[in-house]
Parts: sequence; C-alpha cells; structure tokens
Amino acid sequence: MVSIAKVGTAVLFGLIIVGVVLVLTRGPTPYPARFLIIAQGQDADILDPARTSSSFAAPVNNLIYETLLTWDWNMNLIPMLAESLPTYDENGMFYEFKLKRGVTFQCGYPFSAEAVKYSIDRAKVFNIESPFSSLKGDIGEVDVVDNYTVKVYVTKSDRYILEWFADVSSAIVCPRCAEEYGAKFGTVEGPPCGTGPFEFKEWVPNSRIILVRYDNYNWGPEMYQNKGPAYLDEIVFRVVPENSQMVMLETGEVDFVASASADLELIENLRNDSNVTLYVGGQVGDMVYLGFNCAGTENHGYGYENGELSSSSVSKAVPLKVRQAIAYAIDENRIIELAYDGVATPANSWLAGTIWGSAGYQENMYPYNPEKARELLAEAGYPAGLSLEVIHWTDQHYDIICTELARQLENVGITLTTQSLDYNTVESMVTNKDYNMIIASYSWPLADMIYWEWHTVRIPSPNRFWWGDNYTDAIIDNTFSFDDNVALSALHESQRIIAEDAASLGLLSRGFVSAWRSDLKGFIMHPISSDWKFLDTYKE
Repeated sequence: MVSIAKVGTAVLFGLIIVGVVLVLTRGPTPYPARFLIIAQGQDADILDPARTSSSFAAPVNNLIYETLLTWDWNMNLIPMLAESLPTYDENGMFYEFKLKRGVTFQCGYPFSAEAVKYSIDRAKVFNIESPFSSLKGDIGEVDVVDNYTVKVYVTKSDRYILEWFADVSSAIVCPRCAEEYGAKFGTVEGPPCGTGPFEFKEWVPNSRIILVRYDNYNWGPEMYQNKGPAYLDEIVFRVVPENSQMVMLETGEVDFVASASADLELIENLRNDSNVTLYVGGQVGDMVYLGFNCAGTENHGYGYENGELSSSSVSKAVPLKVRQAIAYAIDENRIIELAYDGVATPANSWLAGTIWGSAGYQENMYPYNPEKARELLAEAGYPAGLSLEVIHWTDQHYDIICTELARQLENVGITLTTQSLDYNTVESMVTNKDYNMIIASYSWPLADMIYWEWHTVRIPSPNRFWWGDNYTDAIIDNTFSFDDNVALSALHESQRIIAEDAASLGLLSRGFVSAWRSDLKGFIMHPISSDWKFLDTYKE
C-alpha cells in the first residue's frame, strides 16, 4: 500500500514540474498568467488626473479613475459614471448629469454628486493653466441637485465642452482620500483612489506600477460586454527602454507594448510571429509639427502691434519670408520615410486631417519647391543664406527629423543646428523666446486644438509660436459656436491665416504601432490609444 505521505509528495512534485514548464514556455517572467505586463518607455509623474503632465500617466489613470462620459470605439460620446448623456439648455449654458447608483470608490467611499462637484472644482484649481488639460476655463459653478444629480454651468457657449467630461483630466477622484493625502495624493505616499476597474497596489519609481482588480466593480460602460469585475487579476506597467520592448515581447517578458517604434523591418518580423498580434493604424488627431518663434514679426506676430518688432527680446524670431521659404524647402515624404519608416502620412494642414474642420491650405500654398525657397530668402535679405536653430524634447524620431531637416534646408542655404533637451528646459526656452524653431506634437481628436495652441491666452505654452492678436483671437473664439456653419468658417479662416503666415508647419500624422502576445484575448485598440479598461480582456 502506498502511504498518504508518498502520494502527497508525488502530487507536490508534479505541481512543481507543471509550474516550471509553464514558466519556461511563457518566458522569463515572475508573474502568473492572469497578470498583464505592459511596457512603457517612461514612468508616470503622478497618478492624479488633475495634476499630471505626463502622457505615460494617462493609461494608468484611465484604469484607476473614471469620467462622467467616455468615447466608444467609434468616437461617440457615451455615459460612463453618468447614467445617461446630460440634458442641457438650448444655448448650452448648463448641463445636468444623472449619475449611476451603487458605485463606490476603491477605498469603499460612496460615489455621489458631492464627489463630482469636489472633483470638478478641484480640477479647475489645478488645470486651468495647464497645457495638458482640456479644461478651458469655461466651467463655472457646479450645483448638487440631489445625491445623484449634478448641474454644471458654463461661462460661455462651447461646442466642445462635453468632451472635457470624457477626458481623463476630468476624472472623478475620491474626496476622502484626496483630502487625507493632500499634495501627496497620487504618489507612493498617498495612494490614488477612483472608481475604475483596477486599484493601486505598488509603485517602484522608474521600475513598475502594479494595479490589482477592484473586485466590487460592476458598472462598466456599454461598449464593453463585461461590466465587471475585470477578468485579469493584476496589471503591471514596467518601465522598459524603447529599444528593448519588442525583444521582451517576443521572449514573453512583457505582454503588451503600448507604443512601439515604427521600424518597418521589425514590423514585418512581428507580422510573421504567431505569438504576437501586431496593430498598425492611425491615431485620432495626431500631428508632428515644426513651429516658429513669431514674436513681434509682421502678420500677427504677438507684440507687433505694440512695437516690439525691433526689441532685443525677440531677436530670435524668424521673419515671415524666411518661414515661408522653409515651408517650400521641406520634403515631408522623405522625412516620413526616414523618421517613421513610412508609418505616417504627410500633413496638408496644421489641424490633423482626421479632425472635423481640417482644411488643406498648407498643402496648396507650399508644394516642395527649393528654388522658390531660395528666392524668398533673397527677398528677406539673406541671399547668402543664414543660420538657425531648432529645439525639441528628447525623442529618437525627432532626432531623425532634425537630421533630415538640416540636410533639406542646407540645400537652400540655411544652416540648421539642433538641441535635444528635457521637456522643462524646452518650455523655459520657449517662455523666454530663446529659440528659432521647435519640433513638437499633439494628439487630440477635436478642432479646439486651434484654440489650445493658437489663441493668445495660451502664450507661452502651448502657443509656443508667440503668434496672434485681437483679430485672430476673435476668429478663433467663433470656432466654439454651436452653429456648424459659423464654427466651420472660423476653423477654415484661422487655418488659412496660419498657413499664409507659415507660423507653424504640420509635418506628418504618425501611425500608431502597438503589439501584444497572442494569448491576450478580447482586447480592442481604442482610437485614443491610452483609453483602456481591459474589461473584456483575458489570457488563455
């Protein structure tokens, strides 16, 4: 007769062997199968939706927190924490939200109209001057009608105001936790707390952030079949250098690469890898652009009307005809080929082509024409050429863009030098008008980007061009009209003026490359690449 002890030992040994086999077949990872490991190039700055200035915080915050509204797979606004889309008066001066019942924050504190008022008022304090928030200062008083009804007033009519309630910067935070932790809320010392499907567990700075499933969650938006709780146990955001991410995906060390380098050879290799699912598609409202310091220059350069044209404070501003010459000298297709391996499309306007109201004035005004560029430089007083500098925050694609841009501008007599700097240094140089040109980008699906980056109230950032005056501000203000004809006319006119001035040149719209292990099922890539809930996602 075999003893019970021997049977137990045999079973235990068998389980160990199975565990070892599973780990070896999956690759060198310490996490069990119901973990999802996401590779990101950088760490988040703070897990507080009202205070973050990092795009790497957005996907984490979207799992911890929720907004009143959200975008579905087709970019339609649908309810999230709201029970339905809001009612509003005919002039759009207030919005009344009915809220879902039975929702709780991850700490157990009940979700209510008071929490909504607290979060919106708090966001107004932190976000009103932030270039990373979609809050434009149009949000006025917030009234609590009853425990599950809130009325939000706006200070002016704005066709885009509802979209803010779907942006993560408007996410509802737990009032009790936010008050308890104060300035530490959203850090390692003050854990974030929202109503999302995953809650905070651990943060090792510059290494990993771990979220665990919120087991009480069952109020997912209608776009997901599973309303909660999530199928996955934990989600790990690992900080992985960009050049290592795909290798780690192939070996199974990570499950998901959120934003991969656009390397065509690598993409072709992954297409032939049955263990990897590859996604290559366009981003909603994405644009990489070349901006100019226009301060005090003719034709809407900020300060020109006040006689600042000859001031030493604008000595690095680029004159109108030089900007136009550069527009003729640039071959966007060659830049796309080199910097993004063809996974991008040329821009025909500063407003991305996927955005309602985009107009192709730039494409028509500035076809590639180096000879015309040389003529304009001579007219501007630089027949022998000139030297300029372009700055950008550290990004390997921007490095390639600048290298090719320097080659193309040298062809027309412009010597270009480049500085790749950290974000804060770039913003400081912009604020002090201490630059000629800047490479930057945006990713946003709505035409209010014209306001965000061109109205004079947005100087010095994100209106890094030091461009605008009362005349153009009035046109931009009309882009918010609820009348489609008025808004569209204002959008086209503002883009026409921007193109004529060559105040900034749209270079390209990037394609989005992402990849994940093929055992990850039920995942759909959202048009806004960081809007994830992973409610339907599971691993085989």
